[in-house]
Amino acid sequence: MSIDEIVHTCSNENVARAAVASIGVSFASRVRSAADLLGVSTGLFAARAVRTFAAAAPIDEQREVVRAMFRADQPILRGLEAILERELDDVSSLDGREWRPLKPAMSSDAARDFCCP
Repeated sequence: MSIDEIVHTCSNENVARAAVASIGVSFASRVRSAADLLGVSTGLFAARAVRTFAAAAPIDEQREVVRAMFRADQPILRGLEAILERELDDVSSLDGREWRPLKPAMSSDAARDFCCP
């Protein structure tokens, strides 16, 4: 197994979201919290993290992910988890401007009108 297989599989936002969910509720909640901080979906956060890791991670970090995948029951999920753990550890240093928001923020007045007729 290689990182290329993770990229091929998890570069799609919907597939990445499902993969994160299948790793477990606790992990998925952590990923969702990080994604929320950046104003993106869980799937977009995971897909972009995978692509960025594949393109820019130092070779020693890539080797650590490949080692984590070795002999794992579900190597792609284990590799995805290892990649995302790195992002979650550094989430406070992420620049939200680099992430495209899903939709514009709703003003508090509009939200109140929408929720409470």
